Amino acid sequence: LAAATQIPSQGAAVLRDRLEFVRKIAERYFTATCKAIREADPNHMILGCRFAGFAPPIWDIAGAHLDTVSVNYYGTVDLERGTTTDMPAAMARYHAQARRPLMITEWSFPALDAGLPCLHGAGQRVPTQKDKARAYAIYQTALFSMPYMVGSDYFMWVDQPPLGISSTFPEDSNYGLVDVNDRPWPELTATASKVNRRAVTL
Repeated sequence: LAAATQIPSQGAAVLRDRLEFVRKIAERYFTATCKAIREADPNHMILGCRFAGFAPPIWDIAGAHLDTVSVNYYGTVDLERGTTTDMPAAMARYHAQARRPLMITEWSFPALDAGLPCLHGAGQRVPTQKDKARAYAIYQTALFSMPYMVGSDYFMWVDQPPLGISSTFPEDSNYGLVDVNDRPWPELTATASKVNRRAVTL
């Protein structure tokens, strides 16, 4: 590589080399960071680095070093059938590779009736606050039902402003449990209170 004037961008050998390199980097990264954390703070769990919904095939390496592997995952729901579509299978694959408990650290369902553009940011858009509450119940119940899922962090507390958070981060969506004036969305907060009380039972 040091002597190359051009690096091939395609082919099985290139892909294999890339994946092997990423795995070496992951091993170095998790070894160094986990060692430093455990030396400075030996009494707490290491919850991972929050994979952003996807990671290359390094889940086994993460699982060898972390106490819990965390991932953001904005899955979808089928409101008519009352099921979540893609998330359970994805979490099962991740857990099978990591062989550690999982924590899902971001998920949400912005509703289009909140008076916000909802043009930027992740998540399946739903028509109304009632649908948003229903989606929350479906997704959170599915998460609580997975024996290897030890945490769920809904995104997020407060809605984003109509003009976006900033010019470089224009998210402008109805993610919140409360609006930009700190007023709760009653359908969602009532549903969250009801569903979350069932966490241990589920």
